[in-house]
Amino acid sequence: MRRTLLRVFLWLTLAPFLFIAVIAGLIYLPPVQNLLRSRAIDFLERKIGTPVQLGHLALRYPLGLSLDGLYVQGQNGDTLLFAGSLKARVAMSALMDQRILVSSVALSDARIHVRQTADSSFNFSYIIEAFAGADTLPKPVPEDTTGGWGFSIETIALENVHGDLDLRPSHL
Repeated sequence: MRRTLLRVFLWLTLAPFLFIAVIAGLIYLPPVQNLLRSRAIDFLERKIGTPVQLGHLALRYPLGLSLDGLYVQGQNGDTLLFAGSLKARVAMSALMDQRILVSSVALSDARIHVRQTADSSFNFSYIIEAFAGADTLPKPVPEDTTGGWGFSIETIALENVHGDLDLRPSHL
């Protein structure tokens, strides 16, 4: 009886940790990453209302991300963003010190098209509006007394990145 109670107690204690470990391991399997990629694309296309494509998504252990063939179409049908390859790594050790340290970001073979319209909005404003909450009135921000989390980026590498910027002064 005592041994059975000990087994049940150990199982109930260890089961949540085993479950989390299995889920964490599954995230790094290619079929699961393909499922995440398709779900993310579907979500973005519904949210912003324009086509989005992503050739490949890979999560890297422990906190790395690699995107290949990211394409976002603008509302006018032109390319807003194409990124051949985007890779980022977050330093896990910094999280223990309440810091988000992006140790490296690498962007290659990218084309970015930014236009400012006569009303001073941008061709990507619809994306910002899609993710803005229903309540867009500014609220008073309470003073942060906790110190908060720090954020920094150590290295940014750009290779074959082209930007087409058409920015008009707001006073014209």
